Amino acid sequence: MRVRWSVGMLGALALVTGPHPALTAADPVPAEYTRFAELFSMQTKDGYLKAFRQDAPRRAEAAAALKPADGALAKAAKEFDAVALLYASAQKVLDRATFTPEEQRRMQELGRAGFNGDDPKMAEYLAAAVAGLANEARAVQVSTKIIDEALVRHAAAWKAVAPLAKKYAGPKATGAPLKFSFVMSRQAHMSYGLTAVNESGRALNNVTLVVSTAVSASLPAEARTYYVFHREWKAGEAIGLRQALVDAFTKEWVRGISINYTAPRPTPGCLTYSVYADQLSQEAVELDMGLPEPTSPGAILTPRQRNTGHMFRNSNEREGTLHYAFHRHGEPQYDPAKPDLFVAGSVWTGKTGVTAPKGVVRDLNFIVTSRSGAAFKAEVRSGTIVVRTIEGSVANGKIEWKDVPQKGVRSHGPPVAGEINGTRIEGTYSESPTAPARPGRPAKAAEGFVSLEYNPPPEKK
Repeated sequence: MRVRWSVGMLGALALVTGPHPALTAADPVPAEYTRFAELFSMQTKDGYLKAFRQDAPRRAEAAAALKPADGALAKAAKEFDAVALLYASAQKVLDRATFTPEEQRRMQELGRAGFNGDDPKMAEYLAAAVAGLANEARAVQVSTKIIDEALVRHAAAWKAVAPLAKKYAGPKATGAPLKFSFVMSRQAHMSYGLTAVNESGRALNNVTLVVSTAVSASLPAEARTYYVFHREWKAGEAIGLRQALVDAFTKEWVRGISINYTAPRPTPGCLTYSVYADQLSQEAVELDMGLPEPTSPGAILTPRQRNTGHMFRNSNEREGTLHYAFHRHGEPQYDPAKPDLFVAGSVWTGKTGVTAPKGVVRDLNFIVTSRSGAAFKAEVRSGTIVVRTIEGSVANGKIEWKDVPQKGVRSHGPPVAGEINGTRIEGTYSESPTAPARPGRPAKAAEGFVSLEYNPPPEKK
């Protein structure tokens, strides 16, 4: 029998894959699906903890009251009754455990006192508290078994419903509309769980998100995919998912009991997600996890920090925090030797000049104002004055940009293409002839260079 001290664990069965019809005006998302999926979601506004388990019967009753016409929804609504009863029963088992919050408080007080003295009353109380802990441990064992059954049955019902999400989803999307990561605090010996961010650049509606994990140490084997529904997912908004989906990264387990916290290591193919929304869809996108990454400009991990999973400090994160990002399977990831410092707020300074015919070399100073995936925008500045704005892309060691036309401002920067290598950018450009052609002397296009270096922010004392 397996023991988990965090019994509110999520999951489900395998991803549903297959052909995908595009959304049309004649084929809108049925209201009965959105209402049912919101109730049936494996994550509610209160999260999948005590409140989720206690609220499950009410949500199951509301789902049944919908009387869905679709056969898959109707069948899932009937199954939800049994699933909700299991969730609620698991919580009642824990509620009956004899180790109460008051006893926990008393134990903490005794711990701070150092358990000093031979007071018979203290010894008597400690014996009672130990017995309470034993009762709670047994309650956790029973509750975990019930929760596991609820997870598997919930998953099986979702597997039958998921094809509807795919059927009514929008066109297939390319690129990376979603970004996954998790943050771990070594200092506090805890993980903050998995997070998904909507980076599509627009709000998504009627979102069914499916995340499958290969790095859960505590979830049953049949319950390692997670289904969650949201009516609206705003652009840039983060959705917190369950820590159990990635707890194998941070914990060592013996018979289900967490005994140690370890530093996560790079893991290929550890997550797979599908997303179905009115605006777009993606299926079975496989993700790798790489090395811990800085989350603000200038925060470069030292070799010791990278190799030991040790904490790092930067301007935005307190000491003890590690940030791990997930990338599409097989794509380049964070390389400590060539860190991706080209992020919003980063400053790059250097020179630009004409090489043929020989011309003037000038200072060049720009700041990245936004970065979403490969796309970025930046401002070329002279002191605090914005001379012009540029936009472009940066990916796989390549970078290119061009001026953004502005009303009343003459564009005076040619398109640039080059390479970015950690803290340096080297690029070239060519533009229209600098002088008209003359007899015996053809017009020549100007060719030039751009050489920039990352300018880290001053460290805060």
